[in-house]
Amino acid sequence: MPVTDLLAFQIEICNIKIKKDMATQLIYTGLTYNRSKTDNVHTGIITKYLNFVDSQTANAVLWWAVSLIVHGCFLVPLTFLFVYTLNGPTTLFLAVSMICFFINFIGNMGGASFRFNYNSFMLSILVHTIIVISTLIVVL
Repeated sequence: MPVTDLLAFQIEICNIKIKKDMATQLIYTGLTYNRSKTDNVHTGIITKYLNFVDSQTANAVLWWAVSLIVHGCFLVPLTFLFVYTLNGPTTLFLAVSMICFFINFIGNMGGASFRFNYNSFMLSILVHTIIVISTLIVVL
């Protein structure tokens, strides 16, 4: 190996690189640097939401129970009674409500990822809220 530049040369042994620049010696071990949580990194609202969802993975069984109880006891029956009482489009909204329930039920019982189960539960709450608001708009 001809040494044409005495100021910078590199020796590579077992994935360890020794780089000499003038009087400075740097050793690279081939490891990558991962950012820690203390670094100043701009995180958006979606990243914060997904970090929250990931932190709730330990409580997956609790969220499973809450999802089934809230759907079976509150969202589906109360939404149906509300829409039926106000003479809204009962068949359409009941079908949408039951689809949301079964997406959650099959996802939870089938062993889908926690992110899917949690996000489908939150989406179901949003859909039921939209159903109630749209019924109020149609009736009033």
